[in-house]
Parts: sequence; structure tokens; C-alpha cells
Amino acid sequence: MPEPARGALPSALALGGAPAHAGAGVPCGLPGRPGPHCDGEAGRGPGSGQQTHKMPPFPLARERDGGTGGEEVRNRLTREAVYNQLWAMGCRGYEFMLHSEFRDDRIMRGPWPLGTAMKSVGYMTARGWDLYNIHVRPDPAENRALVLVDDIDWTDVQTLAEEGYEPACVVETSWKNLQAWIDLGPGPMPPADRLNSARHLAEIAHGDMRAAASVHYGRLAGFRNLKDEHFDKGLKWGWPFVLCRQSRGLVCSRAQEERDRAAKEVAEQASRNAGRPVRRRVLRSGLPDVRRKAEQYCAEWLRRVREQCRTEDLSRRDYAVVCRLMLGGYTDSQITDGMDPVIRRECRAGMRQKHWTYLPRTISAVEEDLFGV
Repeated sequence: MPEPARGALPSALALGGAPAHAGAGVPCGLPGRPGPHCDGEAGRGPGSGQQTHKMPPFPLARERDGGTGGEEVRNRLTREAVYNQLWAMGCRGYEFMLHSEFRDDRIMRGPWPLGTAMKSVGYMTARGWDLYNIHVRPDPAENRALVLVDDIDWTDVQTLAEEGYEPACVVETSWKNLQAWIDLGPGPMPPADRLNSARHLAEIAHGDMRAAASVHYGRLAGFRNLKDEHFDKGLKWGWPFVLCRQSRGLVCSRAQEERDRAAKEVAEQASRNAGRPVRRRVLRSGLPDVRRKAEQYCAEWLRRVREQCRTEDLSRRDYAVVCRLMLGGYTDSQITDGMDPVIRRECRAGMRQKHWTYLPRTISAVEEDLFGV
């Protein structure tokens, strides 16, 4: 699959959605493209499929660009990008998280239907210029069979498609870094099954296992990615825009097969664990020095990865080391204390930037994966 060209400023094609090969699932009113809600013909389902989510017409479909004013064009492109992504996700409700590391603030909004979300684009745009990252996820109460695969590239997207897991939507969060939303069909899907599918698809695509969850926030197209490592003085707006690269809105061809596989695996796991409640063992004394153990586990992980000629992914390393420390009986605060020197040393060496803020989330994810809490 050819990679789209990179641009400092979002173009109508890049923000608006699909390249020429994207097929159905682009908004009504765009020249020469079918609409996602025209008599149910361009819809959801493996292959051609049928429409399962009725969406209101894109509000700008009947409006002109309003001249060549820069701000007005940017606002139109942002609304177009938001609509393309949300339509392709195909949820009845969306939850939004507006997070600013600069202000140490987090704002939660929703769940909103598509129409309300579109009316709120102006509010989110204002927060975006106030240095807030904008994230979106399906309403958890809906139990939507939609799975996010994070931290992949175009080769991984191609791998997913070849395996029968064609993305409903692909979002470029930064240069060559992508997020893909995989639609596993209409009807609710239990959280445990979605978690199993998320891990399975992340493994296929070599994605971020920490983002493999029953419901997870992804970035919303049309706004900037405000991570420190992506700041570039050469960009007009300082940080890269998040781009909606594909907006197909189709169920993947192996949707039912994947749902059956996940349900079967979850049921087998439940049957193996029946009558054996798993509890976290916490030992508050008599443990080896946690910093020494963290250093030891990090070195062992690095040695194994190099022996296997695999990528040295620090997020995967953190997850694996936290797993071993937690199973060894260390508390959350002890794990944080043990990993702190490692992470700070890597930050000084320029290997990571402010990633110690992710450690509490990694600890929570490991605890949920190991003990279901």
C-alpha cells in the first residue's frame, strides 16, 4: 500500500478522508464521491455490506467554502476530518477526552451522538488551540464491536488487510505513526471478547499492547498531536495535525470469525479459572531492593530482544518489567520507585520524553490484565 504524501498543513484530501482506493464510506456532498447514507447502498458489512448506522448528512455538504480565508478553510477542513472519522467508526455515541500536559488538566465530554459532536467541533477547536490533545472512543455503554490498534505503520495496515481485518478507519497521529479502528460487525460485543480481539489484532499488526483494551481512546483527526517529541519549528503550527487517511466505514471480512474465536477463547479461559480466584500477592517486607530488580529485569529483557533481533520497544519493555515486579509482590508505589531511575536515565539520554507519566497507566493495565481489577 503506498504511503500518502506528508504535508505540514492538512489538505482537503488528507483531512477529509479516503484516498482514491478507499471505496465507500466518505461523506455526501464531496465532489465525485458517494455518501455513506444514500439509500443504504454505501454501507457497513463485509464486502459490500448494508448500512447499520443512520447518520445525518454532513452539514457542510450544501455549503460553499466561503472564499479563500485561511481560518475559515481550516475550520471547514477540521469539521470534514472529524465527520469522516466519526462516521467511519459508526457508533451511536462518542466520548471525548481533552487532555493538556502543559496545563495538567483533563476534560471529559459525552457521550454524544454524531450530530452533537459535530456541533461541538468549534468548542474542541478552541481547546485545541489552548494546547489540549483531543481523543475519542466509542461510548462504553454501547458495547460497540470496534477495536483500536495503536502505534502501527502502513506495512502493518497492509498486514491487517491481507489477514482479513480491513480497517474501517485509519488515522495518522504523526509522521508514519497510525491508529486503525477495526469494525467487527453490528451488535454488541462483550468487553472481555473485545479485549481478547484487541490483543489478537495488536499482535498481528505489531501494535502497542498497552493500548489493547476493550475500549480505548484514540486521537481525533483534524487537531494537533501536542506531544513534546513531535514539536517541529519548521511546521507552521508547531505540531503535526492528526489526519484521517482512510474513511471506509466497512466491517472487516473476518468479523464473524474473529468474534467467534474471541468468544471461544474467553470461555475456555473462564472455564480454566473457574473456582480459582486470582488475587494479587503483595509483600510489604522481605523483598529484594526494587531498583536493583528493575535494573535486572530491564537488562534481561534487552538481552532477549537483541538475541531474537526484535525491535527495542521501551513501552513493551516497561509492560514486561512491571508484570514481573507485580507478580513478585511489589506494590504500585514500589514499582514506580523501582522504574524511576531507569526512565529518568533514558529521558536524559534522549531515548524518551516525559514517558514516566505513562507508568501509572502501564501499572493499571498490567493489574487489569493479570488480576482483572
